Parts: sequence; structure tokens; C-alpha cells
Amino acid sequence: SSGINAEWPLRPGTEGRVVRLYSLSKILCPGLRLGFLTAPKQLGDILELHMQEIMLHPCAIAQTIALSYFQELGPEEFRSVGREVASYYEQQRDVTLAALDKHFTHLGTWTKPKAGMFIWLTLDGFEDTTSLFDAALENGVAFLTGSSCQTSKTSPNLRISYSLLPPDQIEMAVARLRKTVEDAK
Repeated sequence: SSGINAEWPLRPGTEGRVVRLYSLSKILCPGLRLGFLTAPKQLGDILELHMQEIMLHPCAIAQTIALSYFQELGPEEFRSVGREVASYYEQQRDVTLAALDKHFTHLGTWTKPKAGMFIWLTLDGFEDTTSLFDAALENGVAFLTGSSCQTSKTSPNLRISYSLLPPDQIEMAVARLRKTVEDAK
């Protein structure tokens, strides 16, 4: 299972202790940087004030697109779209995990995400993956260095995405990344 619940409730969790964050960019359109949250009222009010401090206003065009989409689709069709998106990412994840099992077992460990579109790979014998980036590009593959996503200046981690490539190209990309890592050892 993808771990994504397409039937998610739009209400705070039990006893006012749960905050839920949602991103529309993963469901509607990758460039649509728009999301929302549900939270207990007191915390929601504080977060709303904070957002008003750091951002004058979210993109009105993105909000209009999302509103139009929701008005046209309706809640049941939107849930159906959510299930389709979750299924797609689940299949992509499974192909990527199988490729990592085939090519990286002796080179590191990785996460097995329940949802999303990224896998964190921790390489054995590397203090920092930044040194691999240029060589990876020369081999026709890219990743995000762990230090780009973490507070430390160095990291043995890298983040790989499985969102866009067709399954046969995922296998090839993981093989190219393996070559990059092995050449650098």
C-alpha cells in the first residue's frame, strides 16, 4: 500500500493534537505550489498570522486554478484522482526499490517510503555525496545531495526521485548511479 489515504478527512485529529499538511503540487500539478493544513483552531490562528508575516499573499493564479479544478471535479472525483496518483507513485516506488535491490545492496542502505516520490539513499564509505554530483551528471543521472536537504555541511545521503521516469528508465538510471558510486570508490 502506498500509505496515502485518498479518503483523508479535512478536519483536525482527535483531541486537537493533530496537524495535517497537504500539498496540491503532488496531485494537481508539480508547479502549482499550493497547499493547506488542518489544525486545532488555536494553532491554526497562530500559523495563519505567521504566514501573513512571511508571505504577503499566496499566488492568486494558483488559488484560482485550484478552486476551479475543485469546483469542476467535486469531492468524489478528486478522491478518485488521489487514488490514481497514489497508485502511480506506488508503482514507481516499487520499480525503484527493485532496481536498488539489484544494483545497490553492497553499496548502501535506503528508505522504503510509504508515500511520496523520493527515496533516501545512504552510501557506505562516503562522508559526503556532493563529490559525486558532477560525475553523476556526466553519467546521465542526477540526484539531490543530502547536505542540500539537511543542516549538516556534509552527508553520506542522497535523495533520488522516482516521479518522472518511465519504469525502464528508472532501472537504467539506478545502474548509472551505481557506476558513478563504484567509480568514485
